[in-house]
Amino acid sequence: MTPEVSAFDEATTPEDLATLIKGLSDEEISQGVSAAGIDVVLGRIFATMQSMFRPERAEGQDGVVQWEVDDGGSTHVYHVTTGAGTCQASAGPADAPKATLSFTLPNFVRFMAGEMNGIQAFMTGKVRISGDVMYAQRMESFFRD
Repeated sequence: MTPEVSAFDEATTPEDLATLIKGLSDEEISQGVSAAGIDVVLGRIFATMQSMFRPERAEGQDGVVQWEVDDGGSTHVYHVTTGAGTCQASAGPADAPKATLSFTLPNFVRFMAGEMNGIQAFMTGKVRISGDVMYAQRMESFFRD
């Protein structure tokens, strides 16, 4: 059982994030993440993503996905590289991403908390995907049951 977390910089699982955002507005999510430090929270989310990687689900699906998270004032860019049974998440832009996903900060947190389905987010405009849309959609299954 995951201990109760009270701040975004303490979240280490999607369940922790889901607990933190339950019932919060976009503004409240943005304020909570800002209070904890946007780069700290994003770094932790991407580190968690890397640790949740399921290599058997990504077999033969090598690629780089760039993530752009808009906090309303600036865009924070990370990229996730999968290949040869490994996953590496890094800050900064990718040289040649297979796909790029762009979210507002609250929608990114909801997505990472498992509160927002990737396909629904795409269909409703809550995430913009450029590049290989099918690969970007498959990538979600590399990390979740």
